Amino acid sequence: MSSVREERAFWAYQLHAKVLNSIGAVIVQSQVCERAVRSGLPSSAEEVTRLREMLADLEDTTRSLLAVPFESSGLRLGDEIEKWISRLQSRNAGASIKYHIRGVERKVPGRIALGVSGILVESISNALRHGQPATVEVDLSFLGEALLLRIRDDGRGFDVSTLLETDGSPAGRHFGVANMRQLAEMIGANFALGSAPGRGTQVTLYTSWAKKRKARRGRN
Repeated sequence: MSSVREERAFWAYQLHAKVLNSIGAVIVQSQVCERAVRSGLPSSAEEVTRLREMLADLEDTTRSLLAVPFESSGLRLGDEIEKWISRLQSRNAGASIKYHIRGVERKVPGRIALGVSGILVESISNALRHGQPATVEVDLSFLGEALLLRIRDDGRGFDVSTLLETDGSPAGRHFGVANMRQLAEMIGANFALGSAPGRGTQVTLYTSWAKKRKARRGRN
């Protein structure tokens, strides 16, 4: 696939799977809020809070798409991740998000930075929304022209096998995991998810851009 076709496929997926579906979920939640308010239900305030959280997540998604040029030759991913963690932390005072960088930081291609940032935001948002953790730890290790990202939380955890039994609704955990898997596939990364009830969750991502650069040269 040419570079132009790769970029088009990437943005088409992002717009459809993340932005448009998120907007659809927000519309549904706004209808829930309207019914709750009109009926004077005690849950009205909670539903409005949920709507605000969904809008904030949508804002994060949109910002992540605008933050990094797809074909940029080199970006400091560590700085980008630090910015995202600071933003997520500012909205979630109930959990502590810890960030560590290991190895010698290397600049990474824009497409890799976009994919990794998207998975980071999705993973932490899922943990905070569903797992109610006290701590989320993010470890970014640079291994030459490769990187390893681990995101661990001490939240409630869940049975991974139940993901196959859910309906994949935009507001559910299943949809977030599907997004992360798709993003990993589009940047040629290995993605793994581990969790168990009462034992937290870990997301692991490994990718190398050296082989991708050689493959691109071979097509020219």
